[in-house]
Amino acid sequence: MMSAKRYAHQVTSFALATMLFGVAAAAEEPSPTARYGTFRLGPVYLSLNAPFALGVESNVYNTPQGLSDRSASITPGLQAVLPLTRHARLRGTGGVVPQYFHREKTQRYTDVFGEIRGEVDAGPLTAFGALGGARYRQRFSLEVDERLHRKASTEIFGGTLRFKRRVSLTGSRSTVTSTFDQAAELAGQSVSGSLDRKSIARRLELRLPLTRRTTLAPWAEQIEDRFLRPSPTRKPLVNSQRYGIALQFNELAFMTGMVAAGLRHFGSNEGVKPYDGLFISANVSMPFVLKSRLLLAIGRDVDYAVTPAAGAEELRNTYVNSTYRAEMAFELPWRLAARAGGGYSEAQYLLPVAGSSPLGSRRDHVWLEQGALLRHLGSHLSLGIQVAHENRVSPADGRTYQSSRIGLGGEMHF
Repeated sequence: MMSAKRYAHQVTSFALATMLFGVAAAAEEPSPTARYGTFRLGPVYLSLNAPFALGVESNVYNTPQGLSDRSASITPGLQAVLPLTRHARLRGTGGVVPQYFHREKTQRYTDVFGEIRGEVDAGPLTAFGALGGARYRQRFSLEVDERLHRKASTEIFGGTLRFKRRVSLTGSRSTVTSTFDQAAELAGQSVSGSLDRKSIARRLELRLPLTRRTTLAPWAEQIEDRFLRPSPTRKPLVNSQRYGIALQFNELAFMTGMVAAGLRHFGSNEGVKPYDGLFISANVSMPFVLKSRLLLAIGRDVDYAVTPAAGAEELRNTYVNSTYRAEMAFELPWRLAARAGGGYSEAQYLLPVAGSSPLGSRRDHVWLEQGALLRHLGSHLSLGIQVAHENRVSPADGRTYQSSRIGLGGEMHF
């Protein structure tokens, strides 16, 4: 993870370069400045959303015999846009996310994340670049129950070339460096040694309008995962590919959001089990019965495991990580709003796992049920009661548990 001083220097240099490039581009082709946020503070357009919760969590450590504690959290997210010229702008996103536990002080943490992105229009070409950094301690996967310190830095650059009739071609290169607590272990394996890596993704995407409200976007992606602390018996570099097609729906369509599906490919001699399987990424909302709204979120892809494979020390273990969630939102009389939903998550390991019973068939999965009854207090605040319940089942010893959360919750947005 880059130092704060170096990160600030790179952000400042990038912003100045974007401003100078934007001033030159503005002389070529003027265009109107769009509105980028829900409110304006001087030259900056801002949007703020902050869900919060206060209540009791029945299983702080995700163990078979749960330990309960009172907890409180707020998850603010701020988006800011600064138009530099009519052809250049800076976008920023960030947040500070504290999590409080009353008795279990060791589980308290504060996540911090942020990204700054510059965009410059030069005729039919829009060039973009971004720098980001984050420090987390929340749980990051179904495999690891401990809240681990994790750092990430991101660099992105690319460009979009627009053709006639809303056809465009985008090429990009993104680099994400992730590091974990070097003292943390799982199943006798170092989490940092298994997962610390620099991932470079090179992506090419074509956008084709199907209707005024729907866009078709086929794409291909080459992914290079370079592990930073490899063991002597494993390859430090793993290459893989994604090939897919996406449907994007704008706000005027019956549904809004994006649905993407395709193939994830790991070839032979890459230090992992060869794999060709379905990749899915979807996040959509649509009107439903009785003036309700249905929200769907789906994700399915391959991820790297900390848990080692049995009898294959030269291979990194991987698993298919799948998540399916649905939620219905109802607007009720007396300024009330109700939400009810559920989800299912699964980790299906691709190699036999030591200690599984029967050997080679390990599949961890979680069922989630949740609901809320909120009341709108003005146009920017909602407050009410929230409940949630999780049930995880695993063939590994000590990994099956149940957890519940109940308390006050709500959301502020501006």
